Amino acid sequence: MVESTLTRASKQEHREQVIQQADIRALQMHPGTHVRPVIMPGATVSFVKLVSYSEMPRHIQEQDELVVITQGARDDALDGKLFRLEEGDSLYVPKGAEHGSITYSTGCCAIEICAPGRADLAEQLESLLA
Repeated sequence: MVESTLTRASKQEHREQVIQQADIRALQMHPGTHVRPVIMPGATVSFVKLVSYSEMPRHIQEQDELVVITQGARDDALDGKLFRLEEGDSLYVPKGAEHGSITYSTGCCAIEICAPGRADLAEQLESLLA
C-alpha cells in the first residue's frame, strides 16, 4: 500500500469509525468476568477479561465462536475435554458445543468472536444505556 495515494482520515472521521476499547461499556457476565462487546450486524467481538481464579460456567451458545488469548492463560472445557490456552492460542467452539473456562493465578484477557452476533449481549447493553 502506498500511503501517498490515500487521504488521511479527518479527526471527525476517526472518531466516527475507530472504537477505543476503554469507551466500550463493560458487562459483568459472572463474578470476575468482564466483557466489552462490539455488536455488528453479522458478528459480535468481545474483549474479555477474567481475573485470577475466576470461572465462566459451562454453557451452550447458538453461535460459532473463536477464542483468541491475548494475555495470561486459562483452561477451557469443550465437549468434555479440557484445553490449556495461553497467550497466542486460539480455540474454535462450534455452535451447540458445551464450553466454559477457568483461570488461575495469571488471569486472562481474550478476544471472543461470535457469528452470528450475540443478541443477549446486545440486549444487556441496550438495557444499561436505557
